[in-house]
Amino acid sequence: MKVLVLDDEPDMGMIIGHMVRKSGHEVRVHDEANEAFESAHEFRPAVVICDRNMPQTTGMDFYLRLKEHGWKGAFVILTGDITSDVDEITNLGIKHVLFKPQDLSRIIPLLNELQLANT
Repeated sequence: MKVLVLDDEPDMGMIIGHMVRKSGHEVRVHDEANEAFESAHEFRPAVVICDRNMPQTTGMDFYLRLKEHGWKGAFVILTGDITSDVDEITNLGIKHVLFKPQDLSRIIPLLNELQLANT
């Protein structure tokens, strides 16, 4: 399955990318939203894993931008802010919110679940 990771912290992106690749998925990792958007257009990921708060955009804005351009995959928000308003995120149609670092171990099981749901 194709997975795109967007996190403005390069180390976090590399960690997640390594986990995803090691589990057998094809992955592209970006730390800048415009670059990730262009990559998503060409790569056509089934899943996007995206940081909630980044300097140039929010994960929710990135999700809306992808949707406006016809992307139909699953979107996972990662946030390090335990006070994040999960309702605000899910009201946009984003079904998966994970907290970092404690939920990083849930990424691969979630990807496996999403892959099964799409077969």
